Amino acid sequence: MNITQNTDPGLCSAVVNHGTATATDNCDNSPTINGTRSDNLPLDAPYPKGTTTITWTATDHATPTNNQSSCQQTITVEDHEAPVITTNGVTPVLWPASHEYHTFNVTNFVTAVTDNCDVLTVSNVVIEKVTSDENENGGGDGNTKNDIIIAADCKSVQVRAERVNNGDGRVYTITFKVTDSSGNVGRKTSTIEVPKNLGVPVVDSGPHYTVNGTCP
Repeated sequence: MNITQNTDPGLCSAVVNHGTATATDNCDNSPTINGTRSDNLPLDAPYPKGTTTITWTATDHATPTNNQSSCQQTITVEDHEAPVITTNGVTPVLWPASHEYHTFNVTNFVTAVTDNCDVLTVSNVVIEKVTSDENENGGGDGNTKNDIIIAADCKSVQVRAERVNNGDGRVYTITFKVTDSSGNVGRKTSTIEVPKNLGVPVVDSGPHYTVNGTCP
């Protein structure tokens, strides 16, 4: 029976219970059965991502020549584990609220990427979207638009240093994304704050305005 199995957690391989083949013979009640992997590793060794073929061969004990028959079994190991983005935990504060743009790069927040199968780096990370917990043009925020501008390469974003005058501060949330070769997507967020007044805690009231990046 062919087997399809996910990689083991944190690994790019899987330990697989492959079973064994069976055989019948018209004269021999106990033919010898051997299995050989296409990668020449032991049958019980972990199976790597991808497809490995086991060739099972049954040999009877006829004389003077042993008779043989073979069949094949495929072991397919799939990667469904998402890569992991690590950020530095920094939350920049934009002050004064002067309506000016501030530019932030992926590298201002993301420090590393790990994956069970692929070698990924910070350079593989893109900005998927940026949200604001205030409307784009709220009352007393300077009457401006385009408060969030994601670069065409999705490696940086410009955000305005402004907030609603009678609000509780503004929170921009950046969602970072990285995709491995199997199509698994890892995400992580970081925030940027614009306080009502310097030193006053900012309250995140959830997304009110979203800009999506254009990168896959």
